[in-house]
Amino acid sequence: FQAANQSVQNMVSLTLDQKLGKINVEKEMLRPGQITRLAIPAGKTDRDILLSSIRQSYGGKITRLPITDDKDVIKYILHQSALFKFLADKALVAAAAAPAPAPDLSKLTLEDLVKDPEVSTWAVNIAYVPESATVAEAKAKMEGQAGCQDLIVTKTGSKTEPILGWMTNVDIGR
Repeated sequence: FQAANQSVQNMVSLTLDQKLGKINVEKEMLRPGQITRLAIPAGKTDRDILLSSIRQSYGGKITRLPITDDKDVIKYILHQSALFKFLADKALVAAAAAPAPAPDLSKLTLEDLVKDPEVSTWAVNIAYVPESATVAEAKAKMEGQAGCQDLIVTKTGSKTEPILGWMTNVDIGR
């Protein structure tokens, strides 16, 4: 009884980081098959991807969209709010330009979006950890990058490797 009581007291007295240090990211991450994402086909570039096709990917619980190349390497993570702000800003600029011809918003591409200084900073603010990392290490990595809200798990933690998993700041907060 005393041993069990001591074990419970030890568990209760662990700090949050100590608890997270006992959990591997592999157990908590979303795996590629669970992630709604957009893959840029081989031979295509950011210029070939229309924002209208990206916009269609959002809805329901989907408010963040990882964009990968044809080798499953993450290029960007686009938050729905950033896309909508970008489109709203473009629409306002177009309205202010009247009577000059307004730009056709339906022709805007991923390249246009990621060239925007505000969006580009946000879209590539991604932390990377190896599959062997703990959730505490993932949390620390994200906290080490101001404004980072997304974490990608790869084999060795390199951003040039295919995605093995994804965690968000919300996932880690849970």
